[in-house]
Amino acid sequence: MSHLRIRCATPGTDAALLAEMNRHVHDIHVAHRPDLYTTPSIEALTHALLEAVRDVGREAGCRRLLTEVWDFNEDAFSFYEAAGFVPMKCSLEQPL
Repeated sequence: MSHLRIRCATPGTDAALLAEMNRHVHDIHVAHRPDLYTTPSIEALTHALLEAVRDVGREAGCRRLLTEVWDFNEDAFSFYEAAGFVPMKCSLEQPL
């Protein structure tokens, strides 16, 4: 018989493990009761996260929200444009 040690979870070391464990439980619920449980799309989660960041910024007195997108990441650029972001500046590089 193995000895189990019960402790409080910590965000730094346990968050990913707990999320993975919860995913298995959630998937079972979605499979058996889709009328009650859904898996939100990554787009829905991303827009919710962006809105939460906006709210925190407003509460902190921030006047602008800035982000950076690599030029090759067309999906991210389209997402931010659709969310109301507009280009502000362009960075150029040249390998030496």
